[in-house]
Amino acid sequence: MHNSIKHPDDHQFERYGLIDNIHEMVEVISQELKKPVTIEAKNFDLIAYSANHQEVDSARQKTILEKKVPSFVVDRLNRAGIIRKLESTNHPIRIPPLEEVGLTQRIAMSIGYQKQVIGYIWIQEDFPPLTEKEFQFLENISGHIARILLEISSTKKAQ
Repeated sequence: MHNSIKHPDDHQFERYGLIDNIHEMVEVISQELKKPVTIEAKNFDLIAYSANHQEVDSARQKTILEKKVPSFVVDRLNRAGIIRKLESTNHPIRIPPLEEVGLTQRIAMSIGYQKQVIGYIWIQEDFPPLTEKEFQFLENISGHIARILLEISSTKKAQ
C-alpha cells in the first residue's frame, strides 16, 4: 500500500490525502481523469459514483439504480476471468467492452488492505484512453481509498 499520494505533475496533489469522504474522493478522481468513476465493495455493492462526464453505458446505469453491480455483469466478468485477474494484481487493468452485458471499455483496479481485496475502482474509459501517468495516479491514490473504505467499514460495524 502507498503511504503518500504523489502525482508527477502536481505538487499540490498531497491535498487529496486530506479528503476523508468517499463521495468527495470519487469526484476528485473523476475530475482528474475526466471520466465516470465508481467505487464498489468486494461484494460489488455500490459505495460511491461520480457525476457523469460523458454518456454512460447501461451497466453503469443499472449499477447506480440498483446500488449494486447487476449479477449478470458480475457473472460475465467472472467467466471472462476478469475478477480473478483484478484480485491477483494491485495495478489497474484495461477491460475490453462486453457488449452483451452493456459494458463499454473499463479501467479497473482492486483496492486492497493487508493483501486482501476490500473493493474496486472502475473507470468508464471512452476516448481518449488513460495515459501511463493516469494509471500511476490510480496506483498512488489506491492506498488512500483503502483507508477511507476501512473507516466506512469500521463505522458500520460500530453502529
